[in-house]
Amino acid sequence: MLCYGVRLFSTKLRTVFFKLVPLGMAYIGIYLTNSNSKKKTGIFIRLVDKSKTLKYYTDLKIHPSEWSKKDKKVLKKNPHYSVYNKNIDYLKNRIWEIYIELSNNNQFPTTEYIKDQLEVKENVKTKSTEFWDIWNEFLEYKKSTIKKNSIKKIISTQNHLSSFATQKNIKLDLEKFNKVFFEKFEQYLSDEVELKISSYGRYLKALKSFLNWASSNDYLENTNHNQFKVKQAPEGVKVILTKDELNQLRKTTFKENYLSKAKDLFLISCLTALRFSDYSKINKTHIHNANGINYLNIRQTKTSEFISIPLNEESHSLIQKLITNEVASISNQKMNKYIKEVCKRANIDTPVTKEIFKGNFQTSIQVPKYELITSHTGRRTFATNLLLQGVPAETVMKFTGHKDYSSFAKYVNIPKDIEMKTVLKALNF
Repeated sequence: MLCYGVRLFSTKLRTVFFKLVPLGMAYIGIYLTNSNSKKKTGIFIRLVDKSKTLKYYTDLKIHPSEWSKKDKKVLKKNPHYSVYNKNIDYLKNRIWEIYIELSNNNQFPTTEYIKDQLEVKENVKTKSTEFWDIWNEFLEYKKSTIKKNSIKKIISTQNHLSSFATQKNIKLDLEKFNKVFFEKFEQYLSDEVELKISSYGRYLKALKSFLNWASSNDYLENTNHNQFKVKQAPEGVKVILTKDELNQLRKTTFKENYLSKAKDLFLISCLTALRFSDYSKINKTHIHNANGINYLNIRQTKTSEFISIPLNEESHSLIQKLITNEVASISNQKMNKYIKEVCKRANIDTPVTKEIFKGNFQTSIQVPKYELITSHTGRRTFATNLLLQGVPAETVMKFTGHKDYSSFAKYVNIPKDIEMKTVLKALNF
């Protein structure tokens, strides 16, 4: 009987065979089918014992540039490197175990025998572990391609999905994410978690995005999840501040410093159309002057494109306060909370009809306007008031950063009475 010495090394993720030192000079290694290939090539495992050789060709394929010849593993430049390396380690270690078992009876495994043994092992693997491994790969991949806020949405989806599976005693299986599953998950988010369509719709879309990614990366064959259509939340009321309301806001003073700062930040948005993520990072390098005109030149966080916005005396003064830290930036969550109180104190309380959608049910309630005001209301106010002053939509869009009118229209809320007066005036020709 042959005797073998095995040296191991450990990583945080796994323990793998680093060097096998059998007395009979047997060894196992990982190789690319064609290391000089210009496109993806296969990965195979070779087991050698004296004059006997076995080659096991895996289903894994990568580009040679993503392979470390030294370490015999997939490099991090491949977005799925962790799953690849876990599979490779499992196959290599399992084949070596099979070899040791047979060598005790002076036998050498065949490729067919290896396949049979691996299939037996695969049948006892838990689907739930596979699901979350693949989900984590998806999350790691997304971290390098999307912004932080979008990552938070994926993590929230993960938390809701995990809670749903636990409460309903469901074992998550990629191949069972069909229309029925989505309907049950939707009902759970709506009825038990009590989320609105606008909230749970984002999580359902994130889950579909994951499944589409899994399908495109050969982790999923079943695409029945595409039969489920995520409900779209109807357009809610888009409040803006009129010129009179802006003047009310300007005249209102506050003893509380945090409310004064929230007021100034909101006015900056109303006068520049900047998003919270943009005006919260303004510094002196963003301020310029050309031909006596002060303007702000800043790269937008959402679009990554530069935008230049002229500054009047008021907006220039407010931004100077921001630069000198007289007005300090706050979190968007606090801003949305404080600006409601600011507008309430300024008596911006015109009754507004608010529609609430939950599942298939709709209700309408009357609320004072200040309850619907957020940091984003500033952009809507900027766009709407410029249009009312006769500035062409194409010009306004240059300063809001919109590239098509359909997207821009979502920010505009011209009061109906003004629209009617405008049309009546135009009809009197």
